[in-house]
Amino acid sequence: MKTLLLAATLAAASLLSSCSQDPQSANGPAIALHTTSAGGSTSAHPAVTYNSSTGNGGNLRKTIAVMDSDGTHQTNIYTAGSGSESEKFPTWSADGGSISWLKNNSVAAIDLSVNSSGVPVGSNQRTIATGTSSISIVSQAWSTVSTTGKVIFIGWFGGTGSTLYAVSTSGGTWTTLAGTPDLGNGDGMWFESATWSPDDSKIAISQHVSTSIGDRIMIFDLSTGTFTDSISLVSGYTVMPSNEPLTWSHSGMNEIAFHAFNPNSNSSTAQLFYVTPSNGSTPSTNSIVAGTSAWSSNNSSILFTVSGALKKVVPYSTSITTVLSSFAGATYGMDWKH
Repeated sequence: MKTLLLAATLAAASLLSSCSQDPQSANGPAIALHTTSAGGSTSAHPAVTYNSSTGNGGNLRKTIAVMDSDGTHQTNIYTAGSGSESEKFPTWSADGGSISWLKNNSVAAIDLSVNSSGVPVGSNQRTIATGTSSISIVSQAWSTVSTTGKVIFIGWFGGTGSTLYAVSTSGGTWTTLAGTPDLGNGDGMWFESATWSPDDSKIAISQHVSTSIGDRIMIFDLSTGTFTDSISLVSGYTVMPSNEPLTWSHSGMNEIAFHAFNPNSNSSTAQLFYVTPSNGSTPSTNSIVAGTSAWSSNNSSILFTVSGALKKVVPYSTSITTVLSSFAGATYGMDWKH
């Protein structure tokens, strides 16, 4: 049944593809790329944003970059200004014209365009929210619907729990959405990462809990202001830390992809799991070892990193293709345009 539903979903989604999404990908319309007056090279069609290791000494957390979905036109659009600055977890705005990310203890944003030579260019770099001496921002995500106009982020309070916040994409006062307390006796409960549903009505949060309770994914309903669903991980598995964010599928599908591993094994063997976000759902996996991942704009594939390569898998399958055999990026977050 899931296979038939997936096929129908992908067929419908392919009809909605547009030039602004990913014209150079097999998932977009078959149109020719125009040539430029500066030598006839093709223009970039950035579909994916990620954190890159190029620039600033090759540090894996020093650059925010974009590329086409086939791995071409890799371009740094923001590079850390100092050795102590860290760049992680980039996400696209709903209209694909901006990117937000975690810059040290703040949520930053930058606008993106393609210049007359076909090169992606960042401009208007700004700060949306800044943490405090007692609040460490560890995850962020731009809303998927333009009219929502919000960025969500998670603030950690050390051993006293964490809180999910929302703020306007233009900055301003934070809104507290939900918090989780410290459990005492050394047992903690922390939000790790958060992702919006395709219609922005819900937010999924990975929650690292004490071993006596077990890690889980919680679904927060914006209309009620409460957690309505709890999804336990497969027995014996724990969620990856916040450098492996949850990823909710784009419009046309209702699935969450995430990474989990058995703590008795090496975390580099983390597997890609899928789950329908409803109470009591059971995650499934095809045992694909994967790192950071991102759904394609029509949900027909998932980009992921593994062992220094960039690969693509058909959801729920073991059908994998190698996009780039060597890829120095996406160690801390990757996002595909909506």
